[in-house]
This record gives sequence, structure tokens and C-alpha cells, in this order.
Amino acid sequence: MEAIELFHNVANSMYFARSTMILFLNKKDLFEEKIKKLSLSILFLSYGVKP
Repeated sequence: MEAIELFHNVANSMYFARSTMILFLNKKDLFEEKIKKLSLSILFLSYGVKP
């Protein structure tokens, strides 16, 4: 989860408050294995919430 924590810290940094970010997911196979074990709603509380 270190990469997710790092992205969270960078994305929420005051230095990037007005920046647009693009997230590249380059390890699809690893992501598929992890998503089977852990729901995104646990990591991202707003996941699945309708605006």
C-alpha cells in the first residue's frame, strides 16, 4: 500500500492544490490480484458514492 499512500500524500499536498493530475496504472496484473483481496471502498471512502 506504500504507492497508494504516496499518491494520496502528493495528491493532497498544498503544493499541488491547483494542479491537474494523471494517474498511470502500469502494473495491471498486480492491480487485478490486489483488487480481488481488497475493496476500493476501504481505501477510498468516497468510492461508489454518487455525487
